[in-house]
Amino acid sequence: MQSMISRVTTFVTLAALTACVTPSLGGQPQTSPNTSEARLRQRVLQVYAYYSKGDFEKYLSMHSERVRREEALETEEEKRKTIEKWKAFVRDERPRFVLLSLDMAGRRAIAKMETSVRLPNGSRVSEFTFDLWVFETDDWFLDDEGRTTPDHFQK
Repeated sequence: MQSMISRVTTFVTLAALTACVTPSLGGQPQTSPNTSEARLRQRVLQVYAYYSKGDFEKYLSMHSERVRREEALETEEEKRKTIEKWKAFVRDERPRFVLLSLDMAGRRAIAKMETSVRLPNGSRVSEFTFDLWVFETDDWFLDDEGRTTPDHFQK
């Protein structure tokens, strides 16, 4: 019994010393630096840069695993038609996206965006939209986008 208490005491002492010697650990589990708001902000801006340039492959690569699985179910013809429509939309309406705010809660976040498009007469119209981002495989990925209210997403 005494040797068991001695081992537990030694373990607790070593754990306390480790926490003191390595304050970056602080006795707390390490989290990825990619969970930061700055990283999420970077990802939001990047996904819309890809969208605006018409880079479908890179745009899709920044979506969640769930979205990519759904995308993989489309036939080649469906994908081709989707990309054609998307590129025409980008060319004709020249969408712009401005990140207004981020509401982060654990491994989920809602990005509030101001989205504007060009009308045929050359003027622009804008609206507020909301995107759901999820943290998976050590980074942020777009899971659902363009909603007109954040109430659609569960926190």
